Amino acid sequence: MTSDISAQPSSSTTSSPKPPTIEVERKFSVPSNYKTVLAEHGFDLVKEFKETLSDDYFDTFDYNLMQADHWLRRRNGDWELKYPVRKSRTMPGASNFDLGTVFHSTKVGALNKEDSNSTTLYHETSNAEDIQSKLNAVGKGIGHRWKSGKLTCYAHLETERW
Repeated sequence: MTSDISAQPSSSTTSSPKPPTIEVERKFSVPSNYKTVLAEHGFDLVKEFKETLSDDYFDTFDYNLMQADHWLRRRNGDWELKYPVRKSRTMPGASNFDLGTVFHSTKVGALNKEDSNSTTLYHETSNAEDIQSKLNAVGKGIGHRWKSGKLTCYAHLETERW
């Protein structure tokens, strides 16, 4: 699926430099009775929220970014790039935590041609200069194509977080 959504970055849609942060993303199975369980342990639900994320994912026609394990998206108007920083081996069911890592994800499906115990650690940046530099490093003129708005939007996702 492709779209003619503009892929051109601009200062109004790319966040200004942000101080370094660490984001650790983990997935948990939450029971349907989680509110009751929390209340039984003395916790009160203070505030519920709903957040809608609008993500457009971009790449070249030949998917050169995906092949390089780079993920360029525009989330709610801000550009973000996730790229691998290293791989590690994990034991099945084990959890990794590395303070030097911004994003943690286990590769799955067709893209995982490696050992199922291999985990890829990713860095995420929303700084335009960093994104440009990493896209240039992938090669094939991708950095220039991003800057000139010539990448293809291959997916649009709307996600609601509660």
